[in-house]
Amino acid sequence: QKRTGLQNQGVFYVQEGVDGKAEVLLDPNTMSEDGTASINYITPSKSGNLVIYGVHKGGSDWQTARIIDTNTKKNLDDVLDWIKFTNYTFTSDEKAIIYSKFPTPTTIDKEKAGKEVDVNKGM
Repeated sequence: QKRTGLQNQGVFYVQEGVDGKAEVLLDPNTMSEDGTASINYITPSKSGNLVIYGVHKGGSDWQTARIIDTNTKKNLDDVLDWIKFTNYTFTSDEKAIIYSKFPTPTTIDKEKAGKEVDVNKGM
């Protein structure tokens, strides 16, 4: 991961071996219009062919997890929503992921989830 002084977030790269050319794998600076998306909890599979990563937006603790194929640099169709405070682990056969998840919020505006600073007001 590295970033220039003009980027809000660090960019993640992959390369083949020590002498390989570094190629952009994930750039969180392109994941939100306001530049507040950040990547957290990035975990490669044992083979290195897959990487699961969590994206936080707008300073929220909530994250959305995606899996990217490091060979094609394309996300798989799988999307995991309403996750926070977890790590990810691929099973040894790379066919499943172990993680923890919170229930989908139903009592708050989903667009404001993670920003409910006044929920306990008056306590």
